[in-house]
Amino acid sequence: MIDLKVSYKNAGLEWRTIFWPNWYSANTIRDFMENKELIKPTKNLLPLGILFYNSALVQLESPVTFNEVDYGLGRISDLNSSFEFPMKGFFSFLNNANPIEDGNKLYEVIIKYSPKKDEMRIISYETKGPSLSKTVYEKGIEKKLNFGLI
Repeated sequence: MIDLKVSYKNAGLEWRTIFWPNWYSANTIRDFMENKELIKPTKNLLPLGILFYNSALVQLESPVTFNEVDYGLGRISDLNSSFEFPMKGFFSFLNNANPIEDGNKLYEVIIKYSPKKDEMRIISYETKGPSLSKTVYEKGIEKKLNFGLI
């Protein structure tokens, strides 16, 4: 798992990260699950960071499959791992704006993770796969632009 804020700071782009919440990139769900104890919650009280206070963002780089486990409870899984999450609040809004059904593939999933509560919520996803012409770096930059982080 990569700490994206540290990567940007190492690239000399620290000024871009001032308002960002703590943001990580995980290749797979297993990568996230095995390294979630390394995630530091956001303590930034500046705009945007305050929205994620005491939590961090984790972007999954590999596609996942969505399944509805029970009313109000969903699961995403990849080839090796899975986790369940509550399908309420912001996820309900996302699902109304970009509907998904049981068994759909999701791409570029972003999870809001609260280390203190060990709570995971999906706050963003795409239903169409990325174009093959974009690099991982370009996709990451595009996602941050969509969130207004750059």
